[in-house]
Amino acid sequence: MLKSFADFEQKLRIEEATQKPEEARRASGERSDVDLRLSYTMNLVLPKTDDPAVFNAIFKSLRDHLLRK
Repeated sequence: MLKSFADFEQKLRIEEATQKPEEARRASGERSDVDLRLSYTMNLVLPKTDDPAVFNAIFKSLRDHLLRK
């Protein structure tokens, strides 16, 4: 019922007028020359064991396959 009283176009005009140039560029989809960096987080669930050979094998494999290129 309240939507019938709203003027959504006026709100958009106000937002556009108050945006900084960089925000307006992002809102319009215009690309800027930014250095994009991505990262990831890896959670490792280790098995319950007292054998150090298991942990050595796991971490050796991680080092060989993920850390070295």
